[in-house]
Amino acid sequence: MRALCHGGRAGDAARARLHRIHFLARAGMWSLAEKHRA
Repeated sequence: MRALCHGGRAGDAARARLHRIHFLARAGMWSLAEKHRA
């Protein structure tokens, strides 16, 4: 657990970037599905 926290701010930034990418990917797929259904 301590090893995970060792990254500090760099780890937080990486996690935030990963989360944003995942969110954007989901949003893009959802909009694609909506467009396909319309």
